[in-house]
Amino acid sequence: MKFTPVNTFVVVKKVAGALESQGGIILTASTDTSDRCEVVAKSELVSFIEVGETLLIRWSQALKIDDIHFAVDAKDIVSKVS
Repeated sequence: MKFTPVNTFVVVKKVAGALESQGGIILTASTDTSDRCEVVAKSELVSFIEVGETLLIRWSQALKIDDIHFAVDAKDIVSKVS
């Protein structure tokens, strides 16, 4: 599905959290990274992020498109994740 956001909206998809660390330690639910998302599409007015970047957003302000895709206003982006 192709998305074309308008105004200052960004379309993101949830990123599944890792279940095992690089050292082989199994992570518990308390260290879940499911609050992260990946940028799928963005409006031309949003210049500070790029498609493919990982973000932290205010999930309470996200508009659900389908099971994994959400629309978020740029003002509800909290941080980029490195």
